[in-house]
Amino acid sequence: MKQATNRVLLLTLATTVVLSGCATTGGVAGSGEKKCNPWATGAIGAVLGAAIGATQDSDAAAKGAIAGAALGALSCLVVNAHSRQTQSADVVQAEYRQANAGTLPSAPKLVTYDTNISPGNRVTSGQAVEIKSNLKVVDGTQQRISSIREDMVLLDTTGKEIKRVGKDVSGTQTGGYENTFAFSFPKGVSQGVYGIRTELLVNGQVVGRNEEDLQLVVDYNPAAYPIAAR
Repeated sequence: MKQATNRVLLLTLATTVVLSGCATTGGVAGSGEKKCNPWATGAIGAVLGAAIGATQDSDAAAKGAIAGAALGALSCLVVNAHSRQTQSADVVQAEYRQANAGTLPSAPKLVTYDTNISPGNRVTSGQAVEIKSNLKVVDGTQQRISSIREDMVLLDTTGKEIKRVGKDVSGTQTGGYENTFAFSFPKGVSQGVYGIRTELLVNGQVVGRNEEDLQLVVDYNPAAYPIAAR
């Protein structure tokens, strides 16, 4: 019971200390984000992770150090988000009418939602990653659009959410848009297969979702590092 209590206390301390090393306001660059030292937070995470594991055995201490270091490094992840309109509301509505016997939906309708990762599904630490979404939304005749937001969610190698960044769609809301989230994995992050999920919210409700795997490797070599299952 005492060891379990100690693990809980140490885990709470680890999370608080590591995340305080890189406090953000939404996780979007240019939004008052504080400077973050990935090596410092990674080292703190490693020490506290090892301490947590040490309450069990030496192997657990080693695994805890690795996990703690990864948590510390990922806490420094900075995401740049941008949005631009690609088609006007009139054009998108005309396309919808043509495909639906001249009618418009009574409630807002997501027509298109595609997400792609550039430069691909394998990257190295420090390499630029760009998550780009293309979407089209039609306004409703009875229920109007008041807000459109896209969230990019980064999942760790176990599928746990570790970072979420939201971006409000610019322009007149209804129409066609391109959203871009850009970041790079800082040094010290463990290699493995991470998850990228994008969610589109209209009037606060999720109306579309896309998921991709992104493999982080030490040295970029497509032949040596095929995408592995998480």
